[in-house]
Amino acid sequence: MKQPLYNTGVLFKTLIKRDWFKLVFWILGMLAFAASGAGKMEVASNPATASTLYTMFVKNPAMVGLFGPTPINNPTNYSLGPIFGQTMTLITGLTFAIISIIYVVNRSRKEEDDGITELFRSYSIGKLANTTALVMELLLLNLIMAVLLALSIEVQNVAGLNHLESNFLFAFTTSAQGFLWGMFALLFGQIFSEASTTKGMTFGLLGLLYIVRMLTDVTNLSIGWFNPLSWSYLAFPYVKGHENWLAVFLTFLLAFLILGISYILELKRDVGVGYFPERKARLHGKKGHFGFPGLVLNLEKKMIIGWLLASFVLGLVYGSMFGQMDQFISSNKTVKELFVGNETAASAIRGNFMVTLFSILSILIAAFGVILLTKMVSEERKNRLEALYALPLSRLKVYSTYLLIAILSVILAQFLALF
Repeated sequence: MKQPLYNTGVLFKTLIKRDWFKLVFWILGMLAFAASGAGKMEVASNPATASTLYTMFVKNPAMVGLFGPTPINNPTNYSLGPIFGQTMTLITGLTFAIISIIYVVNRSRKEEDDGITELFRSYSIGKLANTTALVMELLLLNLIMAVLLALSIEVQNVAGLNHLESNFLFAFTTSAQGFLWGMFALLFGQIFSEASTTKGMTFGLLGLLYIVRMLTDVTNLSIGWFNPLSWSYLAFPYVKGHENWLAVFLTFLLAFLILGISYILELKRDVGVGYFPERKARLHGKKGHFGFPGLVLNLEKKMIIGWLLASFVLGLVYGSMFGQMDQFISSNKTVKELFVGNETAASAIRGNFMVTLFSILSILIAAFGVILLTKMVSEERKNRLEALYALPLSRLKVYSTYLLIAILSVILAQFLALF
């Protein structure tokens, strides 16, 4: 097919028709997650607690590393708007990014692995039509979510969050991250030949940039402009005099640049292959691979090792942040005056920070366990377990093996994160 975009519109309509329920669920879930934070923060923040919140979130390097910085340098200006902008922008952007990565990989590289893309190309479909339709769908989805998110915050009429331009800046800077990381997933999908590797490399890059920004935000904020993930909060929504649409522009610019590179790479490769060749398998398997548990561990070892390593690194980074917070409480003059003779309050701050860290790590590790279990469902849907069921192997043993491996992996990941 000489026209690489031929019948893109047809595929776009097909994608929308196939995924409309999933997309609506995605939109409602993201709106409930991001917009509901406005009302909760209205209850938690008031002028009486502004000084305490300023000390906790702005002057505390551990919290800055966790949520991101703010240009405000006066506690009296640290109202609900800047609090919401600092604490919610990065978290919402990460959520958009994670969902986009999973969706793009499943609709691009995974469909190549399953032979669906090859089936499409047997018809009068351009070589880039499927990719372009997916990009159009993702872009439209993120634009719709940005508009609805901004309007949903606006209609709540919360003091400090009732500026329409600031709401649109917050919505677009977070949804732009979703589109950007969808393009990163698309790029890695051209380079690597397996969906699992594509997903792992994209999440690995996301985690690496998150750790880098934790370090640069505390030491030198200007370096953050070289980190695409930092653009999610460097727009500084709700901070008067510092709001900056340049971060949104750079995010979309980089996303379309990555899309162009992905187009070039896809045009020069065959369907179902990547630019990094697959590693040749052993002629004879190891003794540990015999038996069904060994087979499962061998198939999922890359993902398990990757998650365990990521859990250890996150625990290491967050642990160093806790040490910084302890040093901050003991060395900061304002904080010392605030907590003189009140060790209970100081312990409460440490405790709240630990609860926050444990909650984040636990959610991430729980997702790891769920992903391991969904691998079993995926293998069964592809009829790869049928040959095993022909052997003296019951479904109960298959399910219990996957469940046991998932539980043990989650326990080990939790231990490494807290170690």
